[in-house]
Amino acid sequence: AFKGLKDENFILNHMVSSSISQADMGERLTSLMQGHPPIWVRMITSNLYVNQARVVFTYALESSSGKKQFLYLIDSVLEPLVPSTGKVEDFVDIKAGDLLTKSENYRIGD
Repeated sequence: AFKGLKDENFILNHMVSSSISQADMGERLTSLMQGHPPIWVRMITSNLYVNQARVVFTYALESSSGKKQFLYLIDSVLEPLVPSTGKVEDFVDIKAGDLLTKSENYRIGD
């Protein structure tokens, strides 16, 4: 079970600002959490993953104004990849190489 903070950022880390179909997803999405840490997207065989979570169900719907919306049900809580300092400027453009060379600067496995 998730043991991190369950605050507004917990929810915002699971949300993005636009409606994106699976076909239109790139390699990463931008979460609404403070600092906008990335949500990494990948396909493994025929399964869609966001960060470590597997998408188990996709629900496409349309709002009353005709806008398309998508809900992705995932099998685990997304744990945000954020710097351990908490300074907003440290959230900008986190790259995989940063994790390899400076892993102590990030909250990993907390």
